[in-house]
Amino acid sequence: MVLVSAAGQRLSWHESAARHLRALRQHPRAAVRTAAYATVTASE
Repeated sequence: MVLVSAAGQRLSWHESAARHLRALRQHPRAAVRTAAYATVTASE
């Protein structure tokens, strides 16, 4: 989660970083989903 967030911010939430974040929002572990939903992309 930290890596996706850092990469997304550094890349201004380029589509590939945003795609990884969307995938993490579907993760089977609740803690990962919660952290992913707490991260907001530039376009959101």
